Amino acid sequence: MLPESMERQAKRSYHLGLTLDRLGRSDEAVAAYDRALALYEEVLQRNPREAKSWLGKGFVLQELGRTAEALAAYEEALRLDPDHRWAASNKAGVLAKLLRYREALTAYDYACQLQPENARLVLQKSCVLVDLGRYSEALGTLLQALRLHWRAASSPSSLLPLETEQQPILRQRAEKERAACQRRLRRHPDDRQTLYQQALLLSGLGRGEEALAVYERLALAVPGDPVPRCCQILLLALLGRLDEASERYEELRTLQQQPASADKHLRALFGPMFSRLLALIR
Repeated sequence: MLPESMERQAKRSYHLGLTLDRLGRSDEAVAAYDRALALYEEVLQRNPREAKSWLGKGFVLQELGRTAEALAAYEEALRLDPDHRWAASNKAGVLAKLLRYREALTAYDYACQLQPENARLVLQKSCVLVDLGRYSEALGTLLQALRLHWRAASSPSSLLPLETEQQPILRQRAEKERAACQRRLRRHPDDRQTLYQQALLLSGLGRGEEALAVYERLALAVPGDPVPRCCQILLLALLGRLDEASERYEELRTLQQQPASADKHLRALFGPMFSRLLALIR
């Protein structure tokens, strides 16, 4: 069989595996991926300098859960073709999956140079910054991603969770916890831990305006504290109020104190919200 024919067969087997995976037929999917991998290896044995074949091999290895080998394939594709944008973006994603966040950030910087208009890629970079605890930089990168995402839209819309998306039992539990917060705040109105918990619950319930008001209260109580300001910027961005978010972000950058990488509240708020954005922005 000619290399071009084997390449086409490999692609077909790979896409068949993806389809079978979606249908829950995992054993058949693995067999299709194995077939694709064997074909790619044969193609590369004949012509090891074909970047697109290394990329295809990386795709298959990733689906088989052989992440370190997939990384090596993407790196070889990039060595052969340094401008290969999909090899660059997939290398960055694999490094993040391997929890090698500093290397992933460098890889995302390079991938974003190749695809500066790719909103999802810029968003993925901001997620790595969150994983590194670099929340202020993550917000700046997020604002860039959302501007790219909404560039073609007539007007930005809220990306916060909708009531219809939430399971009733989880929503009821969150409402009970919020009621408990309100009772504690009646006794101790300045309890910052309870205020943070209330804002987190409101954000998860999609009640962004109410959460913003709580964060504003926290910010006014301790003007130099960057944590509530970071939370406000994130919520304003998710509500589609990018100009306000950008103004607050510039104010945040002037503060002497920056948020601690180990801050529990920022991790609790940013983690789920950024995961949600990754599911929405493709």
